[in-house]
Amino acid sequence: MEHPISEAGLRKFLAGTASREETRAIVAHLLKGCPSCSDTLLGLAREEVPEEVYDNVLDCLEKNLTAKLDMPVAVDRQPARRAPRGGARRPLRGARRDPPGGAEVRV
Repeated sequence: MEHPISEAGLRKFLAGTASREETRAIVAHLLKGCPSCSDTLLGLAREEVPEEVYDNVLDCLEKNLTAKLDMPVAVDRQPARRAPRGGARRPLRGARRDPPGGAEVRV
């Protein structure tokens, strides 16, 4: 039996060029938990984004935050550990706008 979703279909879905019907079929298939398609989609998504794109986005984020907050901001470029599923991070409470002693803000 042939798999109902092709790699070409997943590429179109990822690029946003799949038709409405193709998109519905792929989403329905993924919601059923197909590990093969999930792994393929994850691999395709990773290969689509060149490494330097992240640096450009983080540079822009640092620049914009520094300007908006009127203080130095440094974006941590190390991959963050994600919170376990269902365990979302709590928002900061009582966070101050200006760190004590003019320290740099790390995001």
